[in-house]
Amino acid sequence: MYASPVLSMLPVSVRQRATHTRYIRMKRNIVLVSINFENEYSLAIHYLRYYALENSFIRERAGLIPREFTVDEPVESIAEAVLAEDPAMVAFSCNIWSIAKTEAVARSIKTRANPVIVFGGQEVTNSSIDYAAKPYVDIVVDGEGEETFTELVTDFLETGLANKHRIAGIVYSENGNTVKTEKRRPLPDLDEIPSPYLKDGVHLKTTHHFGAMIETMRGCPHHCTFCFESEKYQRVRFFSFERIDAEMRFLLKKGVRRSHFLDPVMASGLTKRLEQYDALLSQLQEEYGRLFIPIEVDADRINEKNFRYFQNYSNFDVGLQSINPKVHQNINRDFDIDKFRRGYDLLKTLNKEISIYLILGLPGESYDSFVDSVRFSVRITPTFIHMNTMYLLNGIPMRRDVERFHIGFDPDPPYEVLSTETLPEEQMNIAKVFSKNASRTYNLNRSVYNKHIDDVDDGQN
Repeated sequence: MYASPVLSMLPVSVRQRATHTRYIRMKRNIVLVSINFENEYSLAIHYLRYYALENSFIRERAGLIPREFTVDEPVESIAEAVLAEDPAMVAFSCNIWSIAKTEAVARSIKTRANPVIVFGGQEVTNSSIDYAAKPYVDIVVDGEGEETFTELVTDFLETGLANKHRIAGIVYSENGNTVKTEKRRPLPDLDEIPSPYLKDGVHLKTTHHFGAMIETMRGCPHHCTFCFESEKYQRVRFFSFERIDAEMRFLLKKGVRRSHFLDPVMASGLTKRLEQYDALLSQLQEEYGRLFIPIEVDADRINEKNFRYFQNYSNFDVGLQSINPKVHQNINRDFDIDKFRRGYDLLKTLNKEISIYLILGLPGESYDSFVDSVRFSVRITPTFIHMNTMYLLNGIPMRRDVERFHIGFDPDPPYEVLSTETLPEEQMNIAKVFSKNASRTYNLNRSVYNKHIDDVDDGQN
């Protein structure tokens, strides 16, 4: 290394600090970017960062800088903020709500500088869209990202990506052709990923909608064709109970009282796991007071043996989607309406808030059968009913069924379904108006009813 004559004239202590500063500046900056809804944050970029920083070579040669923005911020201001970090690589976490702005930011960055642009996340995994062919995208991480990203950064620092063809789980363009490497095997042990919370790397705000997102597992035992999780992993993997225990206690000591378990299969879990979580939540609520913890629940998997383990959760999101057997067959989803009703009735005995979710536009659903699902939902009197139009998300298996079910959809995000074989566009539009008005009326009436009941109860105490 060239020795500066100016440095040699300085005192030793000052010269050491200056040399250290020059060394730090020689590190390659890698910026991890997530564009979120207002009052939400990303776990993904923090997972990637801390897993990569377990590698000593990366720690010595690179600065990994997480930057989070909102979808409401202008493209140019986001691009300028990223470029201000002097990045050699920019890695974007891509989701359906952010992909349009993410692409615009990447395009802007590429017009003014030439860092390596990496896309990863749900929107670009199993993609039916060739993102690697876009001129502003250099690499696409396809699938679980921690191990792939670490290998990618290592190769970038060592060879400038000369050996990228050896890295599993990526897609890139070469000589006008799209190259997809072998599929990445999921990490066998999720605890290998350092906890961003225990590293104190996530700065939670009281305005965050769900408080802290606690990822307890990855995968899903179901294989519903409308969902990202359907083909992502061959088996369900869990973070250890000890890790979740430590994260919850750490967050509570930081003052966080709202958490959201990212776990679509809580009711499908082993009894021991349910017992552990129930005991933990009972203990934490004794120590810290009432906690707000909503979870997703398969009502048809709630039974007399396990329902008592759900008493410490604050409310339940129940994905009914439809009561039409043909719809469930078309989306590869197991459903037994009698089991659903029995499990749902058990949940109601816990006196918690329950939200029912329906999806309009699933293959095989007609206007009449959708109305039947709405009527069924009203009869079982949940706290709220949410009716969402089907979005044909990029990367889900249903994308391959477009011709089979004659699905018409908007080609731009969020890929809203416009018609199906059993629900022509005119009927779809009528159903959208009906669902909007029905859910608004029901939810408003239930809110007024619940407030009245609460007032009565307060008056009796």
